[in-house]
Amino acid sequence: MMQYIGMRTLKTGLTVFLAGLVAQAINPQDQFVLLFTAVIALESSVASSFEIGMKRVAATIIGAFSAILLYSSGLPLPVSAALSVMLLIIVANRLGQTGSIGISGSVTILILLNGYAGQNPYFFTYIRLRDTILAVALALIVNLLIFPPRAAKRIRRQEQLLYDNTLAMVEKIYLYRVADNLEDYRSEVQQLASDVQTAATELGIVKSIEDKRLAVYKKLLSTYQKIYIYSENLALMGKEMRVTDANQKQLTDLFGHEEVLEAEWNEEDITRNEVIYNYTLDRLISNLKEIKAYEQQLSELPAINR
Repeated sequence: MMQYIGMRTLKTGLTVFLAGLVAQAINPQDQFVLLFTAVIALESSVASSFEIGMKRVAATIIGAFSAILLYSSGLPLPVSAALSVMLLIIVANRLGQTGSIGISGSVTILILLNGYAGQNPYFFTYIRLRDTILAVALALIVNLLIFPPRAAKRIRRQEQLLYDNTLAMVEKIYLYRVADNLEDYRSEVQQLASDVQTAATELGIVKSIEDKRLAVYKKLLSTYQKIYIYSENLALMGKEMRVTDANQKQLTDLFGHEEVLEAEWNEEDITRNEVIYNYTLDRLISNLKEIKAYEQQLSELPAINR
């Protein structure tokens, strides 16, 4: 059965369990907000949990402000409800919190209903805000301490695989002038870019990856993107392009394929397209050398513990 339960599911259950314990301790008569927010507060990463959590807290504040302002006006409930919802939509739009309008609206309506029913709207607002903050905090703690996202290890594995695939792709282009996996390669580069961005976002919240290692990954990513462009250009130029002795030597040094050296030819007869081809090839080789240098830098950094 455990194979059908993902880590996020388990962590969500743990967050709700902790929220239930806290709710019973501080407010056993009204546990809904704390438990409900705990269900939706946990995200796939620490950074996203923090970002979404802050938006939910902001939504609660906006909704509460709108409700209390209109409750104090003394207008009938239908009028207050309509005006308060309109107000919170305007404020949320101005603050760029459009995704939280639904949560803000529910808070607004709850506060108004309780206020018009004779309860203290200020105390009710305090309870709602407190429970929301507690649920978000619990989600952050669980995501941070219980099997935290291993961005560093994941990126390292992906980058090592991309490194091997890069060498294989360039070698294939050279040996056979075939580039039939460029789309797959581009997808791998885009995935690495996404993960590096996620790690960079989380860096200020949790040390999911070392500063120095992340800096090297960013340089590697830029180099991989260039290699994709150069490889695509080489593939588009056809299979009849001749390679200069200088580039052949560089490729032999990289791959050790002396047998692929073409027969000597007079490079004074090189065509314009072949000049472009060999320039592009030289740039690609230079970027391969850069990757090797970055790989060496990564190997000299402390081992990843997470």
